[in-house]
Amino acid sequence: MKEATDRGGIGRLVGRRWERCTPRAAQREDTRRPYETGWQRHRIGGLLLGFIVSLFLCAACTASEFQFWHGATAAVNLAEQWKAKLGAQARYDDRGSLVRHHADIGVVYGGLADWLDLGLSYRTIAREFDRDEWQNANRIYLDVTTRARWMGIAFSNRVRSEYSDFEEFGDWGTVRNRITFNPPFELEPDRERSILGHYKMRPYGGYEIFYDTLGDKVTRHRFQAGFSIVFTDRIVGDISFIRENRTSQIDLDDLNIVSADLKLLY
Repeated sequence: MKEATDRGGIGRLVGRRWERCTPRAAQREDTRRPYETGWQRHRIGGLLLGFIVSLFLCAACTASEFQFWHGATAAVNLAEQWKAKLGAQARYDDRGSLVRHHADIGVVYGGLADWLDLGLSYRTIAREFDRDEWQNANRIYLDVTTRARWMGIAFSNRVRSEYSDFEEFGDWGTVRNRITFNPPFELEPDRERSILGHYKMRPYGGYEIFYDTLGDKVTRHRFQAGFSIVFTDRIVGDISFIRENRTSQIDLDDLNIVSADLKLLY
C-alpha cells in the first residue's frame, strides 16, 4: 500500500484503486491500535483491582476484630547493587491501645539479575500476650523477590523464610509467599485543587499465604489492596486495607486492618 498527499488530502493506493481520506481520518487510523492496546491494559488492571476489592468487602462482614497499623521504612544505597533497609511499625486495636510493635534492619542485594532481589533481615518484636503482659520475640528472615510484567501490569512474587524465637512458645518457623500486582495506570489529582502539591497515586493489590513449617499447616491468608502515593522520587506514602484470616496457635482472631506507611529512599 502506497500513500501520497495531494490537494484533496491524503490518498492511498490499494491494489490498482486510488482511495482518498481526510488527514483527520488518516490520523485516527494511525493511532487506533496503540489506543486500543492502552485501553485493554487499563481494563485488565481495573478488573483485577476491582476483584480484589470486592473480595475484601465480602470478607469484612465476618471479621471479629479491627486494627490500625502505621510504620515507616528507609532504604539506603550502600554500594552498587547493595542496599540497607531500616523499618518500624506499630499496631493498635479498635480501642486505640498498642498491641504490637517491631523494628527491622537488613540488607538487599540485586546484582544477580534485574528481576531478582535477595534480602536478609533481623526483626525484634514486642506484642501484648494478655492484659498488661507483653511477649518478646527475635526473628531472622530471608527474602527472595522476583519481578515480571505482562500486558503492562507489574507483578512481584516474594518468598520469605522466617525463623522466630517467641517467649512461651519457643522456636517458630514460617514460610510466606506474597504476590503483588500494579495495574498499568496512575491517578493524578488536579494540580489547582491539590492540597499536598503535585503527587501521583498508584493502585495495587496482593495476596499472601503463611505456612507453619513446624506444624505443617497453613495458618494465615492475607489480602491487601491500596494506593502508593508518590510525592517525590524519594518519598512514597502507602495507604491500604488488609483482610487477614488466621488459624495459628499464636493469633486466632480474623482481622480487618487499615494500614498507613511512609517510605524514604536514599
